Amino acid sequence: DSPLRVMVNGKSRSCVWVARTGTERRCALENVASHCPVTCNACSSNQCSGSSGTFVLENGLTKPCDWVARLNTNERCALEGVEDTCRQTCSSCVGSTDAPVATPSLAPVSVLSGHCVDSPLRVMVNGKSRSCVWVARTGTERRCALENV
Repeated sequence: DSPLRVMVNGKSRSCVWVARTGTERRCALENVASHCPVTCNACSSNQCSGSSGTFVLENGLTKPCDWVARLNTNERCALEGVEDTCRQTCSSCVGSTDAPVATPSLAPVSVLSGHCVDSPLRVMVNGKSRSCVWVARTGTERRCALENV
């Protein structure tokens, strides 16, 4: 998933917003699955393509991956979150999330070369099965400090 926000129906939205409620409906919205492939279970078709939508940079400007590719690509890929958003343009796609995992692990799963992404596996927290989406919903710092998270 991209750490940057994507424009959805004229509003700036994050992948956490996509996961919060009505995920299947939100993933069906234009550009969302390519921007949030982990949340939308769309890694097999979107993991290497990059976001097809317009994303929001840290400075508030909205840009598409075509902008990254057009000029000064290396410098633009180095901007916070862009390499994880424009995966194909920034040549940051290696491996496949469809490959079987030999031994399940609670550690984050690295999908993109040199990048850490949330594990798609659930983890037991205080006797309950939880996902990374649950961690991100509210009280993230507190939840990240819990054992196994």
